[in-house]
Amino acid sequence: MAGLLHVTERMREHTGGMKQIRVELINTGTEILLGSIVNTNAAWLGNRLFEAGFRVERETVVPDGYAINEAMRESARRADIVIVSGGLGPTSDDVTREALCDVCGVDMHRDEQVAERLKSYFERRGISIAECNFKQAMVPDGAAVLENSNGTAPGLVMPASGSLPMFILLPGPPSELKPMVEQSVMPLLEDLADEDIPHLRVFRLVGIGESDLQELVDDSLHQVEGLEVAYCARIGEVDVRLVGSEVALKPAHPGRSVYADSRGSIPGEGGGAPSGGTGVEGGDGGKLHRRPDCQEDYGCAGFLRRF
Repeated sequence: MAGLLHVTERMREHTGGMKQIRVELINTGTEILLGSIVNTNAAWLGNRLFEAGFRVERETVVPDGYAINEAMRESARRADIVIVSGGLGPTSDDVTREALCDVCGVDMHRDEQVAERLKSYFERRGISIAECNFKQAMVPDGAAVLENSNGTAPGLVMPASGSLPMFILLPGPPSELKPMVEQSVMPLLEDLADEDIPHLRVFRLVGIGESDLQELVDDSLHQVEGLEVAYCARIGEVDVRLVGSEVALKPAHPGRSVYADSRGSIPGEGGGAPSGGTGVEGGDGGKLHRRPDCQEDYGCAGFLRRF
């Protein structure tokens, strides 16, 4: 990682101490757009980056080929870090390296260390290496190489420069992408994360509609400075998602509760559940309890703890 220290330093200079670093994801793969596979890379990266203190602001999916060029240019106009997965393999439709060179205005060179690793990879398996595989040894000028211990295509990191963000290029297969992120990318980014890492809490209620729930709790929640509130409705249940710093989430303690039914809400004090209530786990271990006097046809959710 010592060879990547300059990447972090360049990023600090680029952001100028900005509190919130803007991150965008670009996933390549025609198979994603055809619905042949599910884009698990985006979900995993979004969650892993959030845990480290980064919020993904936008995700873009493009087909294989040169659509990646315009996608990278668009993201470069908005983001501080652009993470691209896919398009680093040996075939003709793998053109993410070329797109990076185009966007950054640089040439490529053959990295002999990468070429030797490719030869060893195929020799250990008793396979003759096709010449097209050496495409994976081409490195854009100025980029750092991320070793791939689980496949052939190395990752690449292009430091931020001028008006351009940091670009992180990762292989598409999850079995290669995830170890590379853990071993190489996260150590690179950890010093750049906001010290006040955001936290997520999710509370799940049953027997109440999304709009009714908002009427009951929305005003109170939005009085908490720095708290992001969102709702997600499913059949028979609603999630309340809260995102914020520890300071913003501190008011969500067990001693405050909201009782909700079709007639309105009654603020309650004390952390215990109503007698005879049943509970559903919240995202942080808190419980959502149904009031024992609620009937299903009333559409009542009952007791919402940790608000």
